[in-house]
Amino acid sequence: MPHSLKLFVCVYSCQSDFDHLASLESTDFYKRLRDDPSVQLYRVFAGSESLKVCHSSNSIHLPCDESYDKLSLKTFNMIKFSLRFEYDYLVKVDSTLASYHLKQHSKNAAMLKKLSPAHALSRLYDPEFFCVPYNGLVMQSATKEGVDNWAKQKLLSCSYRDVFGDRPITPSYYLGKLYALRRDLCEYIAREGITMALEHVSYLGGAEDLMIGRLYERWRQLESHE
Repeated sequence: MPHSLKLFVCVYSCQSDFDHLASLESTDFYKRLRDDPSVQLYRVFAGSESLKVCHSSNSIHLPCDESYDKLSLKTFNMIKFSLRFEYDYLVKVDSTLASYHLKQHSKNAAMLKKLSPAHALSRLYDPEFFCVPYNGLVMQSATKEGVDNWAKQKLLSCSYRDVFGDRPITPSYYLGKLYALRRDLCEYIAREGITMALEHVSYLGGAEDLMIGRLYERWRQLESHE
């Protein structure tokens, strides 16, 4: 791992995604991380009645709902719990990363190439990837129309204006297939993120990657005034 960094890698999955998880675990990306002594690699599930860490299977079970429209709460709980471990960066990976190209969507070939295990592997072992507090594979922003279309496709209830008012576009954020957060940013999210996590459940379909982008924007604003 570049610069002897310690990574805490959280692979999101759920019961309905076990096939996707199996596909990811068969990739060179997963195997390289699994065998790297500087990486702590855990599968992360929600839906548990209490917090459980199973070291035999390298899995973490969080006491929150396992529901797509509540992923913002799953991410908040994951980040808060992760601080019990020693690491420099937390890396969130979606278990569908290896099979994402098989789904029906409108993303172009160039973006799909970036949202792949092969590209993820090259990025995580590029020293420059960890020169910033927040990084990922693909960054984007969303308009009200984009959020509405996403919510319609996912059959989710959303209200863009209740969160962003007349703001024409959201803060930039890295797509949830993979992003990395420096520990001090994780500490801020764990300390200040619960209100926004709940807001995303109420108004933004639990969009966890957008939540991280918003929290990063706020953190940067605070840092610039200190």
